[in-house]
Amino acid sequence: MLLVEDATEVQVMQDLYRLQPTLTAMVQEGLLAAVTSPAMLYPNPSTQTIVLQRVQTKDLQQLSTALSSGLEAARRVVRARSRAAVRPARGKSVRARAGRALYSEDRLV
Repeated sequence: MLLVEDATEVQVMQDLYRLQPTLTAMVQEGLLAAVTSPAMLYPNPSTQTIVLQRVQTKDLQQLSTALSSGLEAARRVVRARSRAAVRPARGKSVRARAGRALYSEDRLV
């Protein structure tokens, strides 16, 4: 585990962004198995500033409409994928199959 400490959150994030290419290279070289960094969860401060400036020049109603339609489209995709993922083989209901598996010696296959 690698801990990064600095005076402010911004400074810590800057350090994490500077470290990321090195850590990624170490994973690619097999020196590290994986890297999970909070830097992946936070936008780069300079990128965030640019995006905020762009958003402030947009019409709020247009942004709201675009956001709402994008979220609705994402919801439909997630719903369709979850329905497809839980469709059991041979038309048996998932709940019935799981119940039989829990309360009998039937296998889930």
